[in-house]
Amino acid sequence: MTTIGTRQDQRRPDLTAAALAGLAGGAAYLSEMAIDLRVSRRNVDDLLFLGGPLTSHKARAKRFGLAIHCLNSLALGLVYGHVVRPRVAGPGWRTGMLFASLENVVIYPMTIADSRHPWVRSGQLDRYWSRPAFALSVFRHLAYGAALGATYDRLRQETRSLPSPQS
Repeated sequence: MTTIGTRQDQRRPDLTAAALAGLAGGAAYLSEMAIDLRVSRRNVDDLLFLGGPLTSHKARAKRFGLAIHCLNSLALGLVYGHVVRPRVAGPGWRTGMLFASLENVVIYPMTIADSRHPWVRSGQLDRYWSRPAFALSVFRHLAYGAALGATYDRLRQETRSLPSPQS
């Protein structure tokens, strides 16, 4: 039986920590988005982008977008905790930022089809397939990754410091 604190246990993913860290990263992402929407004055609101194809009502689109964003954040947190963190050394904030940056670079090319998005076509959202929009996505993903990695490591540290159950 593996006890808490052994090297093998440190490599075993903690799915609860990963899920919570993913959600914490998602909150950091949304905080960064709120800041950059005000500062940049570019209308690239990811909640509207995600929820917009489902409804033409702005408040509903934001709610749908938030649900999708939370599911994405959760799923990425699980991938990070299960696949990435056990295999990549270094501080969690840095590992998380690298993971989120890689994810951004891999999926961002899908925004080339943004001209088909109903809210982009109607002018309610700016194009995502642009250098300024990509730059904003970089900052958002860095915020997500830093929060993801730091939170995951912190939660894992707290779990390892708990007394082990007796067999």
